[in-house]
Amino acid sequence: MSYAVGTGFYVTHDGYLLTANHVIANCSGPISVHGRLMVLKAKVVATDLEHDMALLKIAVPDITIPFVTTFRTLTQPLKVGEPVIVTGYPSESMNGEFAEFITNHAKITNTKSHIGDNSQFMFTYAAKSGFSGGPVLDASGNVLGMTASATCTSASCMEGFKKTFSMRATNVAEVEALEETIAQHVDTNIAASLPVIFHFLEANKVTYQESQARGAPDADRINEIAQSIANVRCPSEEKSLVEHSGIVRTK
Repeated sequence: MSYAVGTGFYVTHDGYLLTANHVIANCSGPISVHGRLMVLKAKVVATDLEHDMALLKIAVPDITIPFVTTFRTLTQPLKVGEPVIVTGYPSESMNGEFAEFITNHAKITNTKSHIGDNSQFMFTYAAKSGFSGGPVLDASGNVLGMTASATCTSASCMEGFKKTFSMRATNVAEVEALEETIAQHVDTNIAASLPVIFHFLEANKVTYQESQARGAPDADRINEIAQSIANVRCPSEEKSLVEHSGIVRTK
């Protein structure tokens, strides 16, 4: 059996968490959330297909999640060149094995989406397959956005990407080989931005925590942040094929 694998992060202590919609879109069985402290089942509460977001809720009554993420306030705008921390659980295999939580460092390259609005921002390519739905953090450990996909911005990247157009994938092994080939060419990651995340949460009456912290988190806070981020996965009878559109989902 193959698995859809991604990352999510807790927003509330009673078990609401965010992930990318494409992580859970083709689930053929229960969604499981694997954190550092526990393994839990989750259900889909709401989705935003336009911005590739999904809201999950832990399917355990009276649950208390010890640590949740905090969001940076909108009064602190993004800046090109700002360092960010990209977090998640890489899906180096599709056999369902539990992945280790890792972080990568990157920098913001564009504070706008490809159409010039504030629904997304771009950062240097740093997200591994499996990071989809994971939070992008600022230097203080506050959420700036959610990893959604990867794409090309340079001419050399597009040229390399075009070489994969003739490739076809009909099974999981071939899909993984195709994704690995494409990943060698992409040069930019895309994240859903705070305005669309906040709107999504507010529309579903989910509260969230904001922070204006500006200093680097201490060791205890780093540990709390890591425990607020989880591996999201579910059985998938059909692993999504990569669409030859210039966009690579980091599922």
